[in-house]
Amino acid sequence: MSPLRSAGAPAKKRTREELRELWRVGIKQTIILNRMEKENAHLQARQHEIKSNEIRRVKLEYDEIAVCDKRSAEQWDTLLDSCTAGAIPTNQALLYQAMKNGVPRSKRGEIWMYLAEQHAHHHPAPIDTTNFPNFNTPYHVLLKNLTEHQHAIFIDLGRTFPDHKYYKDALGVGQLSLFNLLKAYSILDPELGYCQGLGFICAVLLLHLEEADAFELLKHLMFRRQMRAKYLPDMKQFQLQLYQLSRLLKDHIPELYEWFDQHDISPTLYAAPWILTVFSSHFPLGFVVRVFDLLFLESFDVIFRCAIALLEAHKEPLLQRDNFEDIMDYLKNVIPKIDAEVMEKVFRNVFRSDFSRQLIESQVEYNVLQEEMTSQNHHRESYNRLKEEYQQLNTQLQFSQSNLMQLEKTRLLQQDQLQSLQTQVQTLENTVHTLVRFIEQTVDTRSDAVLPNDVCRIVQQVQDLQHQQQQQQKKRSPIFVDRKIGKSISFNSNLGLALNVLEEATEPDGPGTPTKKKQPYFQNSFTQIRQQQQRTSLWLHKLDECNSTSPEHGVGSSVTGSTGGLSSASMKALSGNSDDSGIATPISPQLHAPSTTPMVAESRPLVPFENHPLSSCGDVAVQYNGTTQLKTLKPRSQSRHGSVSSIVSEPSAEPRPQIATDRS
Repeated sequence: MSPLRSAGAPAKKRTREELRELWRVGIKQTIILNRMEKENAHLQARQHEIKSNEIRRVKLEYDEIAVCDKRSAEQWDTLLDSCTAGAIPTNQALLYQAMKNGVPRSKRGEIWMYLAEQHAHHHPAPIDTTNFPNFNTPYHVLLKNLTEHQHAIFIDLGRTFPDHKYYKDALGVGQLSLFNLLKAYSILDPELGYCQGLGFICAVLLLHLEEADAFELLKHLMFRRQMRAKYLPDMKQFQLQLYQLSRLLKDHIPELYEWFDQHDISPTLYAAPWILTVFSSHFPLGFVVRVFDLLFLESFDVIFRCAIALLEAHKEPLLQRDNFEDIMDYLKNVIPKIDAEVMEKVFRNVFRSDFSRQLIESQVEYNVLQEEMTSQNHHRESYNRLKEEYQQLNTQLQFSQSNLMQLEKTRLLQQDQLQSLQTQVQTLENTVHTLVRFIEQTVDTRSDAVLPNDVCRIVQQVQDLQHQQQQQQKKRSPIFVDRKIGKSISFNSNLGLALNVLEEATEPDGPGTPTKKKQPYFQNSFTQIRQQQQRTSLWLHKLDECNSTSPEHGVGSSVTGSTGGLSSASMKALSGNSDDSGIATPISPQLHAPSTTPMVAESRPLVPFENHPLSSCGDVAVQYNGTTQLKTLKPRSQSRHGSVSSIVSEPSAEPRPQIATDRS
């Protein structure tokens, strides 16, 4: 019980008549409410029907150029009823004859679906859905997903039939339906997604069908009729179709083909929208829907037949345009404004023509050309790659040539230096031979002379070398001789290089042997050598006179005088304090590493030099005590004129001593 009622006066109990009246009023109100709800539902249905009819009327509000008569409409109604009853697929010839008579506008969507079913019955090959996992997903489920092509689709909505009432309003019913249809297909076919031109196909379908039915028909066109290939990113099928149209134009309208080719007008400039949008982007809807009728009845070949028929119908006006701008203006602006007469002429030619065989031939031809172009592109890429490699190698070659020229300059410079050094070596070797010859002559003439051990060692080594040369001369073949002369070359010298002399086979001098030409060195100094020999003989004569007067002191001074005329260069060559330890075997100052490679020795006649060979021995003091033994050697500072130590000796009846050698 309510607390308010409990607080007041107690409720009066109603009578039977009052309760009956209350029930009667409630029942009447319920009946009235049900009637009102039914009336509202009926009104809403009528409003929806009116709205649908209005939308349908707006959709089909386009000028139909070829009007379908009543007989043709009844024929299509019969075909549709038979399809609904599950009858056997209709004969293709009957459908073809019905299509010639026309298609009713109000039944066009149903007829398209019927023709699609007929094509599926005649071509039952299953569709490969491996790469399309959402192929069998219902339309309303696809709409719940998102697509990455949403922005591109929104941009093109306002460009699709902007003058048509159904698509005129921004984000209106028509544009939203078109967006849903394109969105669903982009989710179904992620490889293609969305492509410009596809919106016109969908828009034509939506004018005659609901969204779900239009989506099924779009799948039929894209997969069953292979239209999706021309929208793929690579556009290979689209390029093939342009080539096929060009070949058909050349075969059937050669004059127009030549005229277009003369003005550089290719099918890409005018036929690209015809193929991509099935004429819907430029031509009136009355012409477009007739093309769609034939497209569902036959195949995509209808596009080529319609294009050739249009160009043939406008052949004469096109040939009268004599420049690029006028021809393109006529193709884009005049041809799309088709009237009933031209349309009837065009479709008469379309129904009469058949390009199936020529399209197959042109496709094969195009594939062959593509293979050749691919091969040429491969060769071109190989050529470019080889060209780059050639440029790199050419750069390396230029760099190598530059280095080679630099090395050649260095080689020539080193060759000049080598020739200079060889000349010096040759001169010094001749000096060594001359010194040895002079020593031998001195020993032969001076029986009481005692030479230092180093000098004796050099003389002995030279004799050994001469002996080897004589042995080799007998064999008449060049040999390699190790010209390491003197102990100081390997021990006392910092360089320790061997002398390399080319040894040649020579014939012994005889009465009939022609005299060899002297070396330039001897040509320049021969007169000076003779003068020095005369001075030496005079000094020896004075030495003998001194020996007869003062036996103890005369000999040393005479010998000193006799050697005073020797050149300082010869004294340095035989000096024990020199860099070569008194050995006249010069070592090239430019070489800093020992060389053990023997050279071919060459025997040359010993010709006396102008400088005395013992002139460099001025730092050695020699004293003779009456015997043939060397007693003491006292170092003496070398003077400017290079006076040598005296060789002290006494007259003795002993035989002439031999050259003292020290092998240690």
